[in-house]
Amino acid sequence: MSWRGRVCIYNGNEVLGRKILTQAIQFDPDQIEAAKALKAIKVATTKKEASTVAFKANSLEEAI
Repeated sequence: MSWRGRVCIYNGNEVLGRKILTQAIQFDPDQIEAAKALKAIKVATTKKEASTVAFKANSLEEAI
C-alpha cells in the first residue's frame, strides 16, 4: 500500500495517495515507509507554498 500511495502522488493524485498512505499506517502502525512518505509530502507541500508566496511577491531568489 505504501508504494501504491506513492505512485498515486507521483502521478498527480495527491488526495488519493495521502488516503492510501494513511490507511496503510492505520492497518499497520509500524509501516515506516508510509510514515516517511507522508512526512516528505508534508515538507514538500510546505516548501511549495512558501515558494509560491515568494514568487508572487516577486522575490525570485527566495522562490528558487
